[in-house]
Amino acid sequence: MKYITPFGYCEGADIVSNGYLDGTLITIGLIFGMVGIVAAYWKYTRKDIHSA
Repeated sequence: MKYITPFGYCEGADIVSNGYLDGTLITIGLIFGMVGIVAAYWKYTRKDIHSA
């Protein structure tokens, strides 16, 4: 669950101690976000809400 929320990627203590964000965790977050966007687009384009 930690890697689904933004707090897993940009924890304040890690930023202060390291001085930078972990690129691997940022990439994982971007992948989760893109998968969510694609899934939402796919689901809602199949619904009958198109205007005529």
